[in-house]
Amino acid sequence: MHSNLGKFIFLLAAASTLGEFAQAGNIQSGANSAVFATLCKFVKEADGRIDALQAAEDPEQDYRILQKLNMSISDASWQNMFIETPKPLKLHDAPTKANVGGRGFDDDWKDWKMALAAIKADEPDTDVKNSGLQQLSEAGKAAARLQLAPILQAARAAMHTYRKMPTPTPELTKDKIQKELKLVVYGATAHTSADLTEAEIFGSGSGSNRQTTCKATGAGTVPYVRTVAAEITCICYDHNAGLADPCVSTKTPSNKWDAAGKPGQVSQVQDIIKLCGKATQTTLTSSQLTDMLESVKAAITVHTTHGYLGAVKSGSCAGANSDGVCVQIDNYGTDPDAALKALTWYNQLGALQGKLQKLENKVEAARSIRDMLKQNIDTVKHLALHIKSMPQQPTAAISAPTKTDIATIKNCDKHNDNKTACENTGKCK
Repeated sequence: MHSNLGKFIFLLAAASTLGEFAQAGNIQSGANSAVFATLCKFVKEADGRIDALQAAEDPEQDYRILQKLNMSISDASWQNMFIETPKPLKLHDAPTKANVGGRGFDDDWKDWKMALAAIKADEPDTDVKNSGLQQLSEAGKAAARLQLAPILQAARAAMHTYRKMPTPTPELTKDKIQKELKLVVYGATAHTSADLTEAEIFGSGSGSNRQTTCKATGAGTVPYVRTVAAEITCICYDHNAGLADPCVSTKTPSNKWDAAGKPGQVSQVQDIIKLCGKATQTTLTSSQLTDMLESVKAAITVHTTHGYLGAVKSGSCAGANSDGVCVQIDNYGTDPDAALKALTWYNQLGALQGKLQKLENKVEAARSIRDMLKQNIDTVKHLALHIKSMPQQPTAAISAPTKTDIATIKNCDKHNDNKTACENTGKCK
C-alpha cells in the first residue's frame, strides 16, 4: 500500500512540474482550437440556411369574434352610443365625437366600433347568427351579459398587453437574419467564406502591424477586428516566429503574417474560415445566440488590465509563439461590460439576440392569448343553448356552461334535426 501511495505522490508531483513547464513555455500549435470552435458556430450560422421563423399567431381575429358576440347582446343604449346616423349607418370615430370622452373608452373604441358595424351589417354575421345569442329573451341576454363580463375583461387585458409588446422594426424574416449574420461574420451581407475580402473583414486601411490590427477597437478605415472572420484570422493565421497552425492544421501560407497590418493573402484567410464547415438548416433562437455569446465571454482571459481572445503570453497579439496569437480587448480587466461594447461584431450579435427575443416573446404571447380566446369563444357560443335549456329563463346571474354542459349541448346538436330524434337520445332537455 505504501508503494502505491509513493507512486501516486510521484505522479502528482510530475504532473505539477509538467504543468509549470507548459505554462512557462511558448504557445504551441493548436492552442486556439477551442476558441476557434466557439467562433466557428457563428460562421456556420452565417453560411448555413436559416429556416423560416414561426410567425406570430395573430389573436386579433379571435378577439373580434368575442367582441361581436358580446356586442350582439348589449343593450340598446350602449349600441346607440356609437351611432352617428342610423341610415345609412355611420358610427362615431372616437369617444369625444359621441360625447363620452374621458371615460376610459379610447383604447377599446375601435374594437367596439368594428363589432357594432358587423352586427348592424345588411348581411347577418355568421358568428353571431350561429351563436343564437340574439334570439334570447331580454332576461336571457341580461344573464348572458353577466357571464360575458369577466370573460371580456380578461381578454381585454390580455390584448392590451399584447398590443403594447415591442416588435422588431422592420419585422425579422429568415432573409434579414441571414444578412445580419453575414454582416457580422464577413462585413458584407452577400459574402461567404469563399469570397470574403480583407478590406471588408478588417477595414480598407493598410494598418501598421499585426499587434495594432488584432484589437477590438479602431476608427475610420484603420484595420481592426470588425468581424468574426477578422477574429478568426488573428487567432489562427501562421507567423514566422515558430508558430504554425495555432487553431487547426492548415496549408502553409506563402505569406506568413508577421509585421504587416494585414495578412496579405486572402486565399489563406478564406481557407481557414472554410474549415469551420457549414450548419444544416436551422432555426436560430435567442437562447442559442445567448449561449454562443456567453461561450465567447467564457473564452476571454485577462492579462494585466486587458482581455484576450486566444492564447497570450507577453500581453501582445503580435502573432509569435513568445507573444500571443489573439485579439486584445482594451481595459477588459477593469470594466468587462464597457470593454465588450467596443467589440463591434459581439455587439451586433447582441443586438440581433435582442430582436429575436422580442419576436419570440410576441409569438409566445400570441399563442397563449389565442388559446384562451378560442376556449372563451367556444364557451360563449354555447351560452345561449345553455340558457335555453334551463327550466325557466333566468332573471339573475347564472353559472357559465361547464365543459360537461358544452359536451351535452354538442351531443344534442347532432340530433336536433327534429324534436323526436332529439328527445329520443335522452340527452336533450
